[in-house]
Amino acid sequence: SHVLYLGTTNGRIYRLDNPRNAAATTVPINITPASLSGNVQDIAVNPNNDDEIMAVVSNYGVISVWWSGNAKSANPTWKNAEGNLTLPSFRSCMIVVKKDASNNPVTEYYVGTSVGLYSTANLATTLTANQSPVWVREGANVINYAIIQSLAYRPQDNVLLIGTHGNG
Repeated sequence: SHVLYLGTTNGRIYRLDNPRNAAATTVPINITPASLSGNVQDIAVNPNNDDEIMAVVSNYGVISVWWSGNAKSANPTWKNAEGNLTLPSFRSCMIVVKKDASNNPVTEYYVGTSVGLYSTANLATTLTANQSPVWVREGANVINYAIIQSLAYRPQDNVLLIGTHGNG
């Protein structure tokens, strides 16, 4: 059974279970982290596990990257996934699952910010161990510090598409 996640401009995250068969009167479940504050700008869902989601909030001075590995539970556990990225504003996020050289799945996490594109791997493992993730800037010579408004992943050819502002 799949779910639909919804983010709002007043800082709420909702889950609609089994959206294809939900009645028109079904009320989405509020799964918002207790201290989330700001506009929920984007939500990324792991394509192989819709229980794992990441959300970015566009507001300054608040936790801006949230992660849950059990978003489909009655009371999801949320973790602060900002790590070393505490200053930029966040615009977009994406969870990408691809195959490594040995054909094993590898999960990568991306965030688009007001100062470029950043990535980290093993976010779930890092946060579950109560460690802080380390985000690394991507495309320093091509993207530079452009605002990354949107992200889309094309698994057929393993291409991450980015929408920028000010970089063409």
